[in-house]
Order: sequence, then structure tokens, then C-alpha cells
Amino acid sequence: MYFPKYTHRGGYLTYTVKVRNKSAKGQHYMALTGDFSRAFRAVKVIGKPRSVKCSTRGRSVRCLVTSLDKGDSTTVKIRGWVVRRRGTAVAKFGAAVTSDRHVSLGALAKTVRSRVTAKSKVR
Repeated sequence: MYFPKYTHRGGYLTYTVKVRNKSAKGQHYMALTGDFSRAFRAVKVIGKPRSVKCSTRGRSVRCLVTSLDKGDSTTVKIRGWVVRRRGTAVAKFGAAVTSDRHVSLGALAKTVRSRVTAKSKVR
């Protein structure tokens, strides 16, 4: 995951999240979730492949990667606009994987166990 460490008040932060299937054999489906703190006023997916379906609601993002074979990787770019006050902007990303091709994004997103936290200072 790549993200800037600092931004200005009223600016934006762009997160580049890369996911890779290192060892699971066969085709897999993955849910990528992102929850953004109150330091963000809006969130939008700005870059993704056609095989990835994303939705945003408020300050949360959910994406379903529909084809991730062994050794494959995909990248999703998410932009968040920060509010006009100083502080720390926090984004938490998580992922869950399944081989069931009929899984729904909402059901798969509920199975996320671990998360990666990205903190940036708002100056």
C-alpha cells in the first residue's frame, strides 16, 4: 500500500492498494474494504481494472476482485478528500478471500479479520 504521509487542510490523499495471490491455487475472489475516519469528507475510487467492481457509501469503500489466480495481482487507487482542519487522517484497509464464485460482496466483507492502518498528518 502506498500513501502520502502529509497533506494540507482541504487537500486529498491518494491510496494505492495492491493485492496479490501468492500461494492459493485456482481462481479466487477477494473483497477489499476501506474505512476512512471523520477527517475525510469524501472518498472515491479513481483507478481500477475492469475485473474489479467497487462501491462507496459515505466514508467506506468496498471492492470485489472477481478473478485472482495464483501469482496474479491487481491495483486499486482510492482518493479521499480531507476536511479543513488539522489532525490525523486514518484509513483502515482489509481483505477477505474465497473460492466461491457466487459469494456476495457484503457477505465476504463481513469476514475480514485483519486490517492495515494508514495514518497521514493534515497540516
